[in-house]
Amino acid sequence: MKCLRCGVCCHADMIMYATPDDMRRWEIEGRSDILAHVNSRMTVWGGDRVVTAGGTHLTSCTFLNTDGEEFFCEIYSTRPIVC
Repeated sequence: MKCLRCGVCCHADMIMYATPDDMRRWEIEGRSDILAHVNSRMTVWGGDRVVTAGGTHLTSCTFLNTDGEEFFCEIYSTRPIVC
């Protein structure tokens, strides 16, 4: 499916997690930025939603961004398998 850059997939109630394969791929790619984010546990899967370490419910993926007209994934080329 072609990305429409609407951001719907990456907004509220998304299922966000990284598999061991994702983690290995990011290590091989040298993506310490992504690994640091995942390993910091600043955002966690709270059972039914993604929350910050302080308990705030997130409404979109932390890697979702916009140019004012369209949304885009900052890590699209190496996004987690779940995406």
